[in-house]
Amino acid sequence: MTPSVLITGAPFTGAENARRPNRLEINDLIRDETQFSLYIQALQNIFNRPESLVDSYYAVGGIHGFPYEEWNDSGDTRPPRGTSAMGYCAHRNVLFPTWHRPYIFFFEQLIQAEAARIANMYTPSLRSRFQNGARVLRQPFWDWALNIVPPEEVYLRESLTYLAPNGTRATMPNPFRRYAFKNNSYRRFPSSPVNQYRTTLRQPTTNSSSAVDNTSSLRRQANGNAIRNRVFNTLKNIHSWNQFSNARTQSGPAADSIETLHDDIHVLVGGAGHMGDIAAAGFDPIFYLHHCNVDRLISLWQALNNGVWVTQGVSQSGTWTIPAGSTVGAGSDLTPFWRTNTTYWTSNDVRNTVYTAVSGYSYPDFNNISMTASAAQTQSAISARIDRLYGQGPRSRSVQSRNLLNGSNNSISNGSNPDPWVWQARVAFNPQEYGTSFEVLVFIGEVPLESDDWYGHETYVGARYAWANRSVQSLVSPSRDLSGFIPLNDALLSQGIESLDPDSVTSYLDLALSWRIQTASVNLFFWT
Repeated sequence: MTPSVLITGAPFTGAENARRPNRLEINDLIRDETQFSLYIQALQNIFNRPESLVDSYYAVGGIHGFPYEEWNDSGDTRPPRGTSAMGYCAHRNVLFPTWHRPYIFFFEQLIQAEAARIANMYTPSLRSRFQNGARVLRQPFWDWALNIVPPEEVYLRESLTYLAPNGTRATMPNPFRRYAFKNNSYRRFPSSPVNQYRTTLRQPTTNSSSAVDNTSSLRRQANGNAIRNRVFNTLKNIHSWNQFSNARTQSGPAADSIETLHDDIHVLVGGAGHMGDIAAAGFDPIFYLHHCNVDRLISLWQALNNGVWVTQGVSQSGTWTIPAGSTVGAGSDLTPFWRTNTTYWTSNDVRNTVYTAVSGYSYPDFNNISMTASAAQTQSAISARIDRLYGQGPRSRSVQSRNLLNGSNNSISNGSNPDPWVWQARVAFNPQEYGTSFEVLVFIGEVPLESDDWYGHETYVGARYAWANRSVQSLVSPSRDLSGFIPLNDALLSQGIESLDPDSVTSYLDLALSWRIQTASVNLFFWT
């Protein structure tokens, strides 16, 4: 095997002990005219590459799932027998966080290289400025825990203004909005409705080729407080890799895995469109903003849990290169990401990436932490940072979390609310139940009859999203295999309940708690 492309990440030419350039939050990148101009031009140029090239946008997006073919001389021409997840991506197992890390390395590598080429084309009076900007340009992230609705430049505007190489301000079609498939390649998708769409779509209005983005749906469905609380609970209350890394149902703290949070954003953004389908998600430009933030959250969690790393687990569904049922762990190859001509990246290789020689990037969260800080000092600084970004006050007192399914209690971190009970709804399901992605919506109180009125209604509490692969029968065993949590305390208090003690809440929820299921397609299913 001889790979055509090695995954190195964006190059860093400074001293080995120097701080690496930051990956910027997308709102901050937009405010930086130099980096923003370079990024959108670089992204569009990568879009323009023939889809047959190994480093084309189409080929890179296809690593994640469709078109289900060998990439960069990694693996056989067909997946292992018995594999149901036919792309390379690692989901529902312990490699989920680390597999996506070199994936973002690679996309960042392509963006930075193209930006450097573009910078050399700027008029002499601007060239040095843009060359310097290209050197520090990194893949931006969308902090959906802080800004659940992305900026208009990402999800709404059809065109963007930038500073062009000739020194004038120009406009271009917005590459953040969509990718347009070439030569009818979208028709090769094995599942509907994405094989009807000439471009990537988010929350498409219909299942036919006439569909367009439903740009109002994300804003209507978004519940920023709920996702922010859930991110806080994940970062602060999970301390084992098995519980943190993947979405499979497991015992432990009443908090979501990083994969569970990740899944919800996919379906929230995509619906029946590309982000809502595991096989097609890698083609939507917002995929890389999303996964860069997932990587950032993993880095924050690592700082809080310095001695914890990848444990062994089972890849039940398998991938293009991993047979179903295989044991995987920290030393497993993260295929198809070649580190050298003969070796792949492994989880151990990507363990320490923030401002280290392993990679050429950092995150703004680490700006005020000394390069020589101890693990304890870093842990303290990042813990305080998480409190400021996602907390609701001091989080020091241990309290009880009530599990509505079996009545068991879990000790978790409490906020400033003096009441000692934290209530959450645990939602468990098989994500392939309906052959498409869907969401489970939770209400406390009367549920509106019309589904259009569900989101934003005063009784709506939150949703847990099931991210499915429409082109395979099952990614998991036919059982309620995945789970997640929806915080209830704020909703209970807004309903005027006087106490959060079990006697008061249990009887109230018996009468008031309802749930609904809505698929990502037109069909609706109801339960109470």
